[in-house]
Amino acid sequence: MEEVSTHHFVILHPSEESLTLENPLDTYIYEDDTLTIDVVRHVYTFFSTNAFGGNGKVGHIRVRTVTLEAQNALLKLTEEMSGGNRLFLHMSPHTIIPTLRSRAHIVNTLGQKQEETKRPSKKKDTTAEFLASGPAGRIKLVQKYIKGKDHAEAGLFIERLAVVIRSEDTSMTPQETARALSVIHETRSALDRNGISLKLLLEYLSLILPKYV
Repeated sequence: MEEVSTHHFVILHPSEESLTLENPLDTYIYEDDTLTIDVVRHVYTFFSTNAFGGNGKVGHIRVRTVTLEAQNALLKLTEEMSGGNRLFLHMSPHTIIPTLRSRAHIVNTLGQKQEETKRPSKKKDTTAEFLASGPAGRIKLVQKYIKGKDHAEAGLFIERLAVVIRSEDTSMTPQETARALSVIHETRSALDRNGISLKLLLEYLSLILPKYV
């Protein structure tokens, strides 16, 4: 870890290695499927106090995805990181919005070429396929969320759509991009409301988003 010790914010490709407490009083570890804004608030509080030791505080977060709200909160946190404090985010960089990714020192711990990690794998993630498909193809792709009534996975899928649109070059005009992000944000917010039909939301999103090529 010596090569990244001078950086306040580091993104490491995920691994199966256990995260260890370097100093229990000055180390924060969080491992889960999703990083939410509530967790980032806890991390912010952790870093807002002085370290007990003389080398600053260290945070390790290993998750599969980060909500858009949490990523925006992390932006503020990384702006205020100082001294010997360091935050390590263990996840694939391609799921991070460009503004946050640009603040990080990215370390490829898997030995892969960096170019291979810039785009999501279409074999593992249907996000790119959804955006490039027409309405009928899109509705077919989201059936797994509708049939499984999986609101959590549907929410993560919607957030990945925004991440891809923000981070990739497309044929859409700036106005179309802004409109697409607005629709995605509205749909994601509606998903958290009680009584909202997952089927109607995903079909609406499938129909209204412009084709992404």
